[in-house]
Amino acid sequence: MKERVLMMLAAILMICGTTVGLMSCTNDDNPVTNNVTSEDLVGTWYAEFDQPGVYGEGESAKPYAKAVLYGTFYDSSSGMFVCLFVDADGKAVDLGDTFLGAGCEYTVSPDGKVDIKLTGESEAVTLSPQWSMTYRDGQLIGKVLNDVELRMSPITEAQRAQYQEWMRQLGLGNDSGPDSPQGNVLDLSTVEYGHYKAHDGDILTGLLNCMPNPDQTADCSIVIPDGATITLHNAIIGGEDFIRYAAWSEKPGILCQGNATILLEGENEVLGNYDGIPAIYVKPNCKLTIKASINVPLGELPKLRVYNGGREGTAIGGGPSDYRDCGDITIARCKLDANGDEFAPNIGCSGEASCGSIQFLDGCWVEAWGGWDNVAIGCGTNGSCKEVIISKDATVIAHAGHGNSPAIGASGGNTCKRIIAEGKVKAYRYWSTSETLPISAWLNAEVVLLSSRIDRNFRDYMIEDGIFVSHGGIIPGFRRNKNEFILEPYI
Repeated sequence: MKERVLMMLAAILMICGTTVGLMSCTNDDNPVTNNVTSEDLVGTWYAEFDQPGVYGEGESAKPYAKAVLYGTFYDSSSGMFVCLFVDADGKAVDLGDTFLGAGCEYTVSPDGKVDIKLTGESEAVTLSPQWSMTYRDGQLIGKVLNDVELRMSPITEAQRAQYQEWMRQLGLGNDSGPDSPQGNVLDLSTVEYGHYKAHDGDILTGLLNCMPNPDQTADCSIVIPDGATITLHNAIIGGEDFIRYAAWSEKPGILCQGNATILLEGENEVLGNYDGIPAIYVKPNCKLTIKASINVPLGELPKLRVYNGGREGTAIGGGPSDYRDCGDITIARCKLDANGDEFAPNIGCSGEASCGSIQFLDGCWVEAWGGWDNVAIGCGTNGSCKEVIISKDATVIAHAGHGNSPAIGASGGNTCKRIIAEGKVKAYRYWSTSETLPISAWLNAEVVLLSSRIDRNFRDYMIEDGIFVSHGGIIPGFRRNKNEFILEPYI
């Protein structure tokens, strides 16, 4: 019985070693499904199979309700996979000393065929060490067990969290709290040349530093592949010495090649001189999410400080460089301080660039500072921004830069499509001491929604020299105090 189950397991595991596809985030009406490279497979894939059965025999038999496949491939053409069983109550099945996992090596043909060779000491490796599958339309596809088609898809955040919980139930996860990270932990101080290409699931800690001679270019950079999630655990990218001695950088401190999630634990920093380059960048039509790790207890906010000392360089977003237009930025359940030197917003875009949606969610606390004549959050000189959304449980403090600029939205001559402000917002004009200025002096967009109750039937609230709200709208309390505008959420 055990051999039959293992043969079934070896068959379905042929998909588990494969990983998330690097799909382009740019619009393409005719996506290419061939011309695949190994780089397209880097990441993590996930699948569940509802197939009740029993592992083992006699008194050691362990019933299960489904099998779960989890696998990661690295850019070195190597990887690993794990299979675990879950019982009818949704709990991981403890198989004792048996570990259903293996390393692997893989190759990929331009037509999408992926060959996998399992490595290491595993019964699955002994029974079926080599498999083949196809990468197509962002999925990994194979046929096993009487030609049943299996499909693995990029892992979602919910699936990742559930998998980590099952691993903890098996004694393989992080049971010691956020100060003792588990997983692929990397001390950044051991990285040569200040450049590291991250893998999905990496936990990065320590100082990534570069020490050039004065007036020379240097890069301290983390590259996150499309679809990957990494954790910063008391990590510093760049550092105070890097700011002091590096004249400029040519790459962002964190470069997201596509959709990416950065989880935070403890206190973290991204620091450097990025002239015209964001300290943290995400591609257009892609999404970057920065939030607390599941290891951070509820009620606590991990910290991230992002400082860009370069001219026209944003803290998070895009700018007048090769890293120009940027995608969506979501900040959730963390404490973020975004600051910089001059001539740029610090969350958004500058220098005729465009950015997507900027959202503050899930109890985050954010303070951002604008450069000369620039908003703190939104788009700067000749730029455009899709929207700024502040949820009802978020707190945002925005300081406009020197000159004549609002704090949130668009600087003069630019376009921000809309602002939705439901949470607590403090917006500061740099130069204003007037209590009679219109709200548009603090918040500037084509459409501004200032209600914590937004009915789909509401007409847009248009900001000119005041607020115009259609019937049924609820305007939250607000007050002006010299150069400060405070928007209180509706309760």
